[in-house]
Amino acid sequence: MPSYSLQGAKECVDELYPFSEWYFKDFILNIKKLREREGKTGKVLFILDNAPCYPPAEILNTIDDDFSVMYLPPNVTALVQPMDQGVIEKLKRIYRKQVLRRLFLAENDEEKCFCFC
Repeated sequence: MPSYSLQGAKECVDELYPFSEWYFKDFILNIKKLREREGKTGKVLFILDNAPCYPPAEILNTIDDDFSVMYLPPNVTALVQPMDQGVIEKLKRIYRKQVLRRLFLAENDEEKCFCFC
């Protein structure tokens, strides 16, 4: 499934391809195909950050009955980012541990150590 990011742009609504058009033509259609392929049913909730460039949820919710849009409250991003940082930090620690373990195990075998680096 393709991933799209419209983060960080105040003018994220492009004149040639507005968000509501992307939502209908790309997002909804791709999610429907994915759900059909996986045999999943039910409603879909699309959660967006509270950016001024998005159309009102009421408008987007009228496009398809199986898809609902909900916006996060203002300033939630600042609260969520520390949690993201915790996940990233944990991933870095695990990676470093695995690298050091491989180097330690390959220490006696110069060829393995050379190939690893």
